[in-house]
Amino acid sequence: MERIDKIIKDTLYKKPIGKATRSAMICFYAEEWGKGRFRAISFSTGVLKLLAPSPIEAMELDIVRDDLIDYLNQKLKSRTVKRVMIKQGEGPKRY
Repeated sequence: MERIDKIIKDTLYKKPIGKATRSAMICFYAEEWGKGRFRAISFSTGVLKLLAPSPIEAMELDIVRDDLIDYLNQKLKSRTVKRVMIKQGEGPKRY
C-alpha cells in the first residue's frame, strides 16, 4: 500500500501550485544548508539561482556548489537539482 504523503506529492507536483511549492521547498533547503551565506532566488527546470552578498562569498559558494547539489538531491530523494547559478549582489533586504 502506498503511503499517503507519496500519493499527495505525486498528485500535487502535477499541478502548477505543486511546482511552486517544490521550488519554494528547494530554496528553503538551500538557505538552510547555507546558514545565511547566500539567498536562494529561485528554482526552475533543474536550475537553482543563488545570490551571494560579496565576491568572496560567491567564490566560496562556487567551490562547494556540488556539495549543495548533493545535499538537496538527497533531501528530495531524487535528482531534481542539476545546476546552481551564482549571482553576486546585495539584493533586497529581508525584515
